[in-house]
Amino acid sequence: MGLVSKEVAIAMAKGARQRLGSSWAISSTGSAGPTALDGSSPGEIWIAILGPDRQESVKLSLNGARQEVINGAVESALTLLERILRS
Repeated sequence: MGLVSKEVAIAMAKGARQRLGSSWAISSTGSAGPTALDGSSPGEIWIAILGPDRQESVKLSLNGARQEVINGAVESALTLLERILRS
């Protein structure tokens, strides 16, 4: 398990929930590029969302310049949160 992994994303979200005393937390870890990070390809992103009785994680493979990858990860995380809250 490296820095860019499902396990790390989940651990980060759990830590945020505990530290902030919040009901929900979102985390992301990945390589926005232009170079690889800890063996992961540029554009490889893991997002985790934890709620009171829900845990979801998703792996993304995004293309583009560094800022485009970051923006895509943020948009994907918020879209996933919206889907979870509406279900």
